[in-house]
Amino acid sequence: MLVILRLHVGSYHVHLSPLHREPIPIRNETICDEPYPCFNLKVRPNLTVLQTYNCDRQKGNKKEAMPAEKQLFRSDYVLQHFIHFSTVTVLTQMTQEETIKAGFKWKQRIHADLRHRFSDELTEASMLHAKAMATQDTAGWLGRCTGKQKHGTCRIGVPWPPGAENAGETTDDKGWLYNCYVNEKIENYWVPRLETSMRQLAAIAN
Repeated sequence: MLVILRLHVGSYHVHLSPLHREPIPIRNETICDEPYPCFNLKVRPNLTVLQTYNCDRQKGNKKEAMPAEKQLFRSDYVLQHFIHFSTVTVLTQMTQEETIKAGFKWKQRIHADLRHRFSDELTEASMLHAKAMATQDTAGWLGRCTGKQKHGTCRIGVPWPPGAENAGETTDDKGWLYNCYVNEKIENYWVPRLETSMRQLAAIAN
């Protein structure tokens, strides 16, 4: 019986294309937290956060686990939950004898609940990690997002266009490296629905 469904969390990217204007470099290590320029990220006001952050570094079902995956669980099974983790469940509070009798292998050390699995992100559930990007997270973008600087990670998303990956293309016409994938279900189904709902709410408010 499945009682805990875990959702992978991929590193989030902000699309480079929806930026409000050409980034103005900030050359202040106190602000950037690194000896590389950063900038204040401002997204166009006509775009939703959902669409802006719809660019994940892994395509389809994620294969790489990230810290702090989110969980969907049955509340009558998870007895105590803390932040991202089911700390006490019906199974983990069992004694050794009870665990073996229930058909599970006894583990003395801390471990994940044996009645959990990761979701199928194409058919069950997927999570988009959309959160504000701090100014210091953009540090070094000019070098890191073009491949000129190998140290560090580019946090600005440049999505692979259809067919580009199979054709061996790695950069756009401005030299930015492709580094993330757009979730088509979010882009073509959920974003329009969200925008429609927002327009309806705005009409009511006015």
